[in-house]
Amino acid sequence: VTAHIFSLGFEWAYNNEIDVISNSWTFDQMHSTYIRVRIEKLLRDGRDGKGIVIVFATGNANHAVSFPANCNDSIIAVGAIDITTNRANFPIMVKN
Repeated sequence: VTAHIFSLGFEWAYNNEIDVISNSWTFDQMHSTYIRVRIEKLLRDGRDGKGIVIVFATGNANHAVSFPANCNDSIIAVGAIDITTNRANFPIMVKN
């Protein structure tokens, strides 16, 4: 999936005055201006200037927060913890 495809979703959310966008994806291009600019527009101008609440997964690498969760301080970044309340070490494999 390209940055353009993701940004089409952002534009739809903007045009339809969505209140919250929850994303569980990360993007390999750490410096994708295309995505960053659209996120900033949503945070600043969405919902008639009140801003759209944006939530992103932090990523599965168990180290630094992944892009785009780390591209703006107004993004709510969400990660996982294990049973001991430490960062989850992905991938978590569970036997049935």
